[in-house]
Parts: sequence; structure tokens; C-alpha cells
Amino acid sequence: MISRENLEKALELQQQSFVSSGPQDKAVQKRKLLGEILIENNFVTEEQLLSAFARHCRIPYIKLNKYGLPKDALKSVPENLIIKHKVMPVDRLVQC
Repeated sequence: MISRENLEKALELQQQSFVSSGPQDKAVQKRKLLGEILIENNFVTEEQLLSAFARHCRIPYIKLNKYGLPKDALKSVPENLIIKHKVMPVDRLVQC
């Protein structure tokens, strides 16, 4: 849980921060993402942030490094769809 004080500090830092994206000749200045600032300043851990996003989106949070990915689940979705939609099948439900 992040304190109100730390959140306000992070929002201040975000207002002051810009990062360049793209080639130098066409660099675009963008504000840093709030999540990046929260993690960089140790206000939250990456896991806490990801868990909060998952709760907000009402989806389960799964730590993939501790979750065995069944090969049949991986093979059930074509690779081009995984890349195009940036998804990862983590389990396969057997239809009756």
C-alpha cells in the first residue's frame, strides 16, 4: 500500500520528468509513467504494482516464473496471434 505522501511525491516527480523516445532527430518528449516512478523511488515493488493493476482490471495475477506453463496450452494458440496480441496462454481447459 502506498501512502498519500509518497503518491503525491511521485506525482510531483512525474510532472518534472520527461524521457525521450525515438531517434534523436525525431525525439519526442514524454512524461515518465507513474508506475516507473513509484518503483524507481521504492514506493512500491514491481510485484505490488502488477498485483494492483491485476486487481483493478479484475484479472488474476500470475507469477509466470513460478507457474508451470503446459506445453499443450502453448501449442493451442498460434505463435503469430501470441505476438500480434501480446498474450500468453497459461493453461488449457479441456472441453467436455
